[in-house]
Amino acid sequence: MSDDSRNPLSDPIFRRISRLADAMGVRAYVVGGLPKPGTEAIVGGVALEGLQGYHFTKAFLGANGVTVKEGVTTPDTE
Repeated sequence: MSDDSRNPLSDPIFRRISRLADAMGVRAYVVGGLPKPGTEAIVGGVALEGLQGYHFTKAFLGANGVTVKEGVTTPDTE
């Protein structure tokens, strides 16, 4: 039996992303950034920089708030 505990791709979020992409017949890209354990979100400046290079037709994103003035917001300090 192999020890997958050190393999970041064995993490549940990556397995779910992989299974969903396979089921839909699409490729899934995951940007780098700071993982947030409680929500499994990837946050921070590195994540924002990573997103700037893409032009999406479809994306699954999460946010804590959306307003006309502030746009999409989160309480994360990163």
